[in-house]
Amino acid sequence: MTRRAKRLLIALGISAFVSLAAVAWFFIAGPGSRGERPPSTYGIHESHPGDLQANVDRTDNVRNYGLPQDLPYTFKTNSLGFRGDEVEAIGRPKVLVLGDSFVFGMGVNNDQTFPAYLELALRANGYPQSKVYNGGVPGYTVTDLEEQWVDKLSEFSADWVILCHNGSDIKEMARPYSLRRMMRYDAMNPERNDPDIRRLIGDSGGRENAIRSHFIFREDDLWRRLGSDLARVKPLRDRYTAGVLRLAEKVRSTGARFSVVLWVRKYTLGGLEVAPLRDALEAGGIPVFDGEAAMHSQSSVAAADLYLPDRHFSADGNRIAANQTADWLRASNNALERGQ
Repeated sequence: MTRRAKRLLIALGISAFVSLAAVAWFFIAGPGSRGERPPSTYGIHESHPGDLQANVDRTDNVRNYGLPQDLPYTFKTNSLGFRGDEVEAIGRPKVLVLGDSFVFGMGVNNDQTFPAYLELALRANGYPQSKVYNGGVPGYTVTDLEEQWVDKLSEFSADWVILCHNGSDIKEMARPYSLRRMMRYDAMNPERNDPDIRRLIGDSGGRENAIRSHFIFREDDLWRRLGSDLARVKPLRDRYTAGVLRLAEKVRSTGARFSVVLWVRKYTLGGLEVAPLRDALEAGGIPVFDGEAAMHSQSSVAAADLYLPDRHFSADGNRIAANQTADWLRASNNALERGQ
């Protein structure tokens, strides 16, 4: 065999190996391994990776997020990756609501979310030019929101920022990293090739296994991991509280007002109390509204009708919560304006 023929065979062998490796990656670790799945909600390859994908307009379903219920709903985002309308230069106060799937509005249409109803309520309650934007992202907790604020939201120029807290926020502080950091990870992009996330995925046997085992877990799963030891649960609440205080400081440095709505009266996780969180936030000068207590004190909508089968708020629940929050915000703002 001539030297030229040998070189040709070697080149063909290398080319075949590279092609086989690419095919293997596609079907074992890449998109081909996923099968038929809905498009991603998170904009991994966009300007703000890990947040909501921009310019989405489709029908989503809560079962796409690992929940057993079949609850379809319309889902639209704007060019910044907020669920709802485009950001406008006009409209004051400019209100940004932060939180997870409860703020996002899992299971309800765009016009039935808490932020959408809050805008209507504020406009009918003394703020006719107000504009409310939905900053909720499914799965986010305060760790994600701190990152998001630094990367994206600090330039939003909000007048008011409202953080909505629910019971799962404490449990999710047990994650090794933020969900946003996991969803930003891109093995093919050197700028987003996070070595910690890469190692976690490798140790877990794949990205989906890593998400299921370290980022999406039930409270009883966490309780078993912690050995049913309340002393190991309380630090999760302390870390969450510290994160909210840091976020409040960042928000206030932009001139915006910061407040918290509690959508939990008592945690199921180990009987953990919510009062220490509320007390710490109020001691830090953060106005706190007991939103869930207010929802259950009203009688216009039955308690069972405030929730969907997956336990997210129904359209009626969001409307009631928004009306009550608007009343509270107006009273709080009037007190601030009077210097009280």
